[in-house]
Amino acid sequence: MTSTNPFSTFGRDSLNWTGLNSHGDFLIEPLMNQNLSQSDDFSHSQREIANSGIEIQFGSSGDDILYGLDGDDLILGLAGNDNLAGNQGNDALLGGQENDWLNGGADNDWLLGNQGADQIVGGAQDDYLFGGQGQDTLNGQSGNDCLWGEVGNDQLNGGTGQDILNGDDGEDVLIDPDGGGSLTGGSGHDEFRIGNGRLPDTPKITIFPPVPDFNITDFTIGEDILTLNFGITFDDLMFLDTDQGTIISTPEREGLVLLEGVSSQDLTEASFQFEDAELTADFQAALDQVLAERNFPGLSASVIMSDGTVWAGTQGVSDLENQTPLKPDDRFVIGSVTKLFTATVVMQLAEEGTLNLDDPMNQWIPGIAERIPNGDQITVRQLVSHTSGVRDYDDSDLGKAIETNPERAQEEWTPEDFIELIYDKEPANSPGQFDYSNTNYTLLGEIIEAATDSDLEAQFQTRIFDPLGLENTFYALPEDIPGGYVKSYYDEDGDGNAPPRRYSQSSSSLSLL
Repeated sequence: MTSTNPFSTFGRDSLNWTGLNSHGDFLIEPLMNQNLSQSDDFSHSQREIANSGIEIQFGSSGDDILYGLDGDDLILGLAGNDNLAGNQGNDALLGGQENDWLNGGADNDWLLGNQGADQIVGGAQDDYLFGGQGQDTLNGQSGNDCLWGEVGNDQLNGGTGQDILNGDDGEDVLIDPDGGGSLTGGSGHDEFRIGNGRLPDTPKITIFPPVPDFNITDFTIGEDILTLNFGITFDDLMFLDTDQGTIISTPEREGLVLLEGVSSQDLTEASFQFEDAELTADFQAALDQVLAERNFPGLSASVIMSDGTVWAGTQGVSDLENQTPLKPDDRFVIGSVTKLFTATVVMQLAEEGTLNLDDPMNQWIPGIAERIPNGDQITVRQLVSHTSGVRDYDDSDLGKAIETNPERAQEEWTPEDFIELIYDKEPANSPGQFDYSNTNYTLLGEIIEAATDSDLEAQFQTRIFDPLGLENTFYALPEDIPGGYVKSYYDEDGDGNAPPRRYSQSSSSLSLL
């Protein structure tokens, strides 16, 4: 290695800093030694880690919760049922002896479940996940990940990106929603679940034989099952024998799947599973009915089945002006679901000691609090739980503002614009009584920015979007969202007949994501 930091290109071949070989074996015993923290007998590689500025944390014999810092971390769970989270940086997490939960967070991480039935999540970027012993669940999430089930009956889900999945020993389930990588079941009776409810539509180079969207390296006739989650049936399949194996296509998509080393004459309907056609038809009918009854421009829905397969359906348009048909992967405004993100950041700040849930509102935003009744009594806790008594700007104040000046419906509203609507007006009730109010979470967004001395978008990005690999989630005004989104509209008259106007906003209560 040319870099003195053993994590410098973590997630790639430089993983050999711990003696990791191509199968994922590395110096487990020295690193898992419960006396390591007191021992002076470090190996050369371990000394390199210790001298590189990497933070090392060890669990105890009990159930531990260990969080990484902003840099590169090495976290070992040891004994007990442990929760290990990597946070920012290129992290290495080892689960220990019991049933552990590991999440790599942002950047390129290395996670090993070791003993027990473990839950392992790669997070953002390119991660390596190893189940170890036991029946493990591995989820790569975003990025180009490498997942190894190792011993036991494991479930491996690559998530988005071009992933490499290897079940290894045991009866494993390998899940790849979007293709681009390879799946290897290993020994045992394995199930390969591929697709996300619709056929791929990414452009391909026209060559023969066609480049496959999905590649299965060791499909065994009579032992393994291929579950196709594309809204198709066995009658839609077409088979082509090549030097590499059988390429499976449909009339709408050439080169859907390559089964390496398999001859098409050996494939029968018994080798395949498909989603329930009658059930998916019912889903689509329900979507059509809602659109007709509610007069929405368009609707999109996804249903995750109990076996992990996904149905995705749409109806209507994404843009009334251009009548653009809605697609399953179009992005929507999530509205009040934004409150979950805001509350998560508040609770993290409270856990870190940056703020206290019982801090009065005027401690953080005195200028705003003095214009709101009971602003010196209302606490952060009451804002989070909708027990502040603060007036909801969305009850009548917002409608009156737009009725007075209809052009405001087309303007971009800031959090301050919403809060100003309730200045010096009567509260909904006294603090301590429940009353749902969008204003509560708009105020929390202002408190987060005051407590962190940064904007809310940055807090969402570093604390939630990046660690969870939410690459298509944004906190931004419409023109700042790359790749477009489904437009939202506001019917001024409420009768469904007036031409709708675009309604644009970005706040910690209702946001564009």
